[in-house]
Amino acid sequence: MDADGENNEDQVLHEDESETTPSKKDTKYDRQLRLWGVAGQKALMESHVLLVNAGPTGTELLKNLVLPGVGRFTIIDVHKVTERDCQNNFFVSKACMGQPRAKVATELLRELNPDVEGSFKALPPLPLLSSPSSLAPYSLIVATQMDEGSLRLLAAAAAAAAKPLLIARSYGLLGYLRLVLPEHPILDSRVSTDNKAFYNLSVGDTLPEVQALADSLDLESMDSLAYARVPFILLLLKARDKWQAEGRAPFPLTSTAHKQEFAAFIKNMATDHSHENVLEALKRPYLAYTHFSLPAHTHALFAAAADEERGREGDFWLVVRAIKEAVKILTQQYVPVNNTLLYNGIASVGGVYRL
Repeated sequence: MDADGENNEDQVLHEDESETTPSKKDTKYDRQLRLWGVAGQKALMESHVLLVNAGPTGTELLKNLVLPGVGRFTIIDVHKVTERDCQNNFFVSKACMGQPRAKVATELLRELNPDVEGSFKALPPLPLLSSPSSLAPYSLIVATQMDEGSLRLLAAAAAAAAKPLLIARSYGLLGYLRLVLPEHPILDSRVSTDNKAFYNLSVGDTLPEVQALADSLDLESMDSLAYARVPFILLLLKARDKWQAEGRAPFPLTSTAHKQEFAAFIKNMATDHSHENVLEALKRPYLAYTHFSLPAHTHALFAAAADEERGREGDFWLVVRAIKEAVKILTQQYVPVNNTLLYNGIASVGGVYRL
């Protein structure tokens, strides 16, 4: 039995509208768009969530998906509204006593966001969910307040259908959540590229072409304008080479005192501290004395991608294999660097270099 609902023909963000004229959905979901971006919102709006049992835990969880704009939800619950439900569930009332709990919760949840489609089935869950094919329409299954035997049957069907299963149970003020799925690859984690762990311009392990470019520069003979046009990466390389030529502390620098001394060394080399490239070099001096290497978990991903027995497929593993091949081509000495442009500070003058 499906609840009546309005047809929402606009299930994705308006990508064809002018950037200067935000769509109604862009305005409505502005706060969360800033959090997880257009791709994240689109994924949410294309999702279909199944909730098993519309108790207080399940309806509260579903509420937090309906408000930000989940595409669709379905509730399966055989129970009827009781007096106990009226005491602990915001999505039922005494006026609904004796009615199917799935129907009542669906109607009230849909009122929270007219963009979301909601349906229900007032039937026992296991006969409907015991086979993998019955779970095919859903992006996520949420099971609340179920006994262990029923959960095992549902988990087996979800695993066979390759669907994530979220198990939730509450005991008054206590509760637990358990996510059951074979793997959970994240392709777009929205990690800031300015983070030290991910920001790599291969300064510490210099590419020969970049080193040759740095060696060709004579900073001391440059006037202020010419100095301002030198990419900050090359300023770091020049500072590193001069530091080593003067026999100062060896790289990589580990003590705080030596790191501060190196930052001051870069500053003293500059003729004008207001230039953008100098400010960038002073902001990231660690790029010159930090050895960048692929972390252990990345090598573990490379090994997992080569595991033919697991049959790993999808965009995530395709990207992992591509990165692995790139590292192999570049040899073990170099790892892929950020897709960065080195330019002379004035877009209309001089050369442009791509790393």
